[in-house]
Amino acid sequence: MKKFLSMAVLILLAGSLCAQAQTKAERKAKEAEIVKTRLENRDYTIEISTVLPMSGRSIQVSPDFTLTVKGDSIRSVLPYFGRAYTIPYGGGNGLRFEAITKDYKQEYNKKKKETEITFSTRTSEDNFQFRLSIFENGSSHISVQCNNREGISYNGKIVTSERKTKKKQ
Repeated sequence: MKKFLSMAVLILLAGSLCAQAQTKAERKAKEAEIVKTRLENRDYTIEISTVLPMSGRSIQVSPDFTLTVKGDSIRSVLPYFGRAYTIPYGGGNGLRFEAITKDYKQEYNKKKKETEITFSTRTSEDNFQFRLSIFENGSSHISVQCNNREGISYNGKIVTSERKTKKKQ
């Protein structure tokens, strides 16, 4: 009787582990679909977690810094750490601006399971070339090249609608 009871418990545990693994795979697939849809619609926001200046150490930042793409416009609220060659008196706005994107190109790499996005934009202060690498799980790498400043990179994650609602509550 004890052997039968212990076998039943083991079978139940194995079944719950399999069900848990399926739900994890389902969550990954759902998140990948959300990311894909947002990228196709050009309606996404990337929350920055790490800043990678060209010279110096990486810097962890709060998720208040974002890069938002909506259609053909961009809203950049990114911190800048690095050398500026020519800037307006008083320091200027750096990488905090709203502008229209030019030459927006998006390409999916099946082998790496990532989407490469490139575009450029211009403000009254500088010209910027952005290169985004976005993976199926939403993790992202942003590289920015400027004319009047040293280049800089960022790591972050795309905000899904589920994460937005959790944050607001």
